[in-house]
Amino acid sequence: MFPSRKYYLLLLSVLFLITSAQATNHKWIAIFAKGTGYTDQAYDSIGSWQEVERVVKKRKSQGYEISSLENGAGIWFVVFTKGVSYTQSHLSRAKNWEELTTLFKEEQQKGYRMLDLERGSGRWVALFAKDDHYTDQTLSMVRSWEDIDFMVRSKWKEGYDVIEIEHGRSTWIA
Repeated sequence: MFPSRKYYLLLLSVLFLITSAQATNHKWIAIFAKGTGYTDQAYDSIGSWQEVERVVKKRKSQGYEISSLENGAGIWFVVFTKGVSYTQSHLSRAKNWEELTTLFKEEQQKGYRMLDLERGSGRWVALFAKDDHYTDQTLSMVRSWEDIDFMVRSKWKEGYDVIEIEHGRSTWIA
């Protein structure tokens, strides 16, 4: 009473179609602007974190700064830019919220500001740079979407503007 070979092939085909449909459901959205003052841009799409580190080193040696970092569908997408207003951009990783807040404080003490935050490959990845644009910066976290409004409004009352909101590991960070 074992199912036939055709049954297994049909089941495998259905599983393949479901997986393929999910993979094609991913969307990448880019925002473009004119008048940025940028002089050149490049990007790399990479699968592994080790490759990200190698590409960052190569692009930095060419005079680029890291300007954007995204992760989705198992791919890291890194944008590099010349002519930005900041210097000494670099990426740092943290396993969890506690490590991220410690990293944030350490980088601030060195004069760096967090410009971007992304979750991927099991880590929080932060883009830091020397940036005289921000006078102060803070990091906040909530565990549910319903708490976002309170977090944002309380930081606005303190005089902060929202720079980035990121979701990962069931938490929202702004």
